[in-house]
Amino acid sequence: GVEKAALVLGKYLTPGLYVSYGIGLFDGSNVLRMRYDLTKRLTLETETGTQSGVDLRYTLER
Repeated sequence: GVEKAALVLGKYLTPGLYVSYGIGLFDGSNVLRMRYDLTKRLTLETETGTQSGVDLRYTLER
């Protein structure tokens, strides 16, 4: 809902590395995310903020 609205700015630092920063418009939370494309289908993602984590994602398109 509206209470989760955020402003997010991001940029590719290299062709495979994307970094973004978001701030909640109503709760003041902030999040820093980084995504690195290991291959065309394999991506490593990290997120720091109120909850931190690392994901390894595999994409399969049909």
